[in-house]
Amino acid sequence: MIANRVRLVSGAAAGESGWAIGKHGGVEDVMVAFAPEVHDQLVIGDRMRVRSVGAGMRLANVEDVRVFNASRI
Repeated sequence: MIANRVRLVSGAAAGESGWAIGKHGGVEDVMVAFAPEVHDQLVIGDRMRVRSVGAGMRLANVEDVRVFNASRI
């Protein structure tokens, strides 16, 4: 799996999970993909927890190339 798991920890959809799919502007703005039925329950102020694993990926067969912010989606 090449993506960081995101779990909602507050609000009507607390306990639901999705995937971090990128960043917008900087480290404070993470874009997250949730199932459509979860989107309908989200409101401004809902809190999320991102479980990050690693800090990028090195391709063994390609020198000097690193992959960051990749997603399976």
